[in-house]
Amino acid sequence: MQLKRKVGVIRCHVEGLLEQGGIKLTSVASDLFGVSGWAMLEQIAKGEADVEVMVKEARGALRKKEPQLREALAGPVGASLPAIAETAHGSSAIVMAAD
Repeated sequence: MQLKRKVGVIRCHVEGLLEQGGIKLTSVASDLFGVSGWAMLEQIAKGEADVEVMVKEARGALRKKEPQLREALAGPVGASLPAIAETAHGSSAIVMAAD
């Protein structure tokens, strides 16, 4: 049970960091940690700032929401980027351990 709780805390932390950076991905993507959301988080963690690169990661129904996605990803994440990267890498290790 502790692992599930820790994953939940990390997910909330990542969402909060994104919002601090002005990225409102959860307003468009139904699952921030789904296939598309995870791919976009990886791009952000790598330091990618080009919205078009991140929009190309959209899969399935999210592809139909490209204009809203561009707007949601347009935040100046700048100062939050190192914390997002560190949290994303930590959460991927925890999620992989849970599988």
